[in-house]
Amino acid sequence: MKKETMIGLIAIAVTASAVLFAGCVKKDEAPPVEARQLTTPTAKDEAPPVEAKQLTTHTADDGEADWSPDGNKIAFMSERTGNDDIWAMDSDGGNQRQLTTHATYDGFPDWSPDGNKIAFTSERAGNLDIWVMDCDGSNQRQLTTHTADDGKADWSPDGNKIAFMSDRGGNFDIWVMDSDGINQKQLTTHTADDADANWSPDSKKIAFESKRAGNVDIWVMDSDGRNQKQLTMHTADDLGADWSPDGNKIAFASKRTGNFDIWVLIPWEVDDGVEYYYRL
Repeated sequence: MKKETMIGLIAIAVTASAVLFAGCVKKDEAPPVEARQLTTPTAKDEAPPVEAKQLTTHTADDGEADWSPDGNKIAFMSERTGNDDIWAMDSDGGNQRQLTTHATYDGFPDWSPDGNKIAFTSERAGNLDIWVMDCDGSNQRQLTTHTADDGKADWSPDGNKIAFMSDRGGNFDIWVMDSDGINQKQLTTHTADDADANWSPDSKKIAFESKRAGNVDIWVMDSDGRNQKQLTMHTADDLGADWSPDGNKIAFASKRTGNFDIWVLIPWEVDDGVEYYYRL
């Protein structure tokens, strides 16, 4: 399975501002988790102006941007050399420099929490694998070596683990490994595709998107794969889960209004072993 298939399963992570909430019910009485819409569709000519600064101006495609933890750098994928490579630049767009130079696909950069390394997806071994390098592009090293496709690395906030998606079981599942590539462990085993892992800020939970209910929904599990729970249950696709910095909310993209908009939900709070679902 080549990069186009994997990219089709991967959602772009989204962020959202804080929302107010009130009220709670016990787990056995809880309805499906409700979500609040943060963006609303408007006609193109009615949309308010949004200021944006262009950082790259090359005629080739640039994308898949990822901020360094200190906010001073941005890693990204660029096709400006004729194939996909990892580049980096200052946060204002200056000092653009190429980090990988292989003839095959390199993409989906993800900075380590300490800002010293970048994990990325590469096809240089004949299929997609997870690689890692120093933030200046040196010391490039392969972490996964399976014949199946592995991709879309996500560092745990404590820097000890890397979650990724792999189709080594015949469909895409969420896997995790130590940051040096050892102790690779499968976390999800469903026959439907599970993809796009995103760690909670305390490294204790992983949100992901899954098609096991027939359409794409947001699910969450403990970092060891236990306690897998469905958070969204709408008939439309919900994808691209991203935790808020305080770990209390999850932003995601949903097509439930007919086009993709940004929504946010509060998954749960645990008190004395009893789970409570907050309704927005």
